[in-house]
Amino acid sequence: AEAKAARAQGAQVLKRAEQMELRLDRMESTISQTVTDAIQAQVSTRIDAIASELKTVPGAVSRMESELNAAKGTIGGLVDDVKALKDDKEKMLDAAKSMEA
Repeated sequence: AEAKAARAQGAQVLKRAEQMELRLDRMESTISQTVTDAIQAQVSTRIDAIASELKTVPGAVSRMESELNAAKGTIGGLVDDVKALKDDKEKMLDAAKSMEA
């Protein structure tokens, strides 16, 4: 009778241990899924942030292009002014030489 009671008690302990193992497996699975979801949400948020930063790049490039074109125009104007001054200087030198002669 004692052996039968001990076997029954052993079976009950085994059954409880199996139930605990199942609960632990579910908890582990839930924790793992929660961590995975959190990581995906964080990565997704970071990707969205990067994407919105990248959207501003074409506008910035376009503005820089405009500024460069404006600078080119200014430089072109300065080059023309310098040429005109050189031409004026040459004309004055020629005029001075012809007066000397």
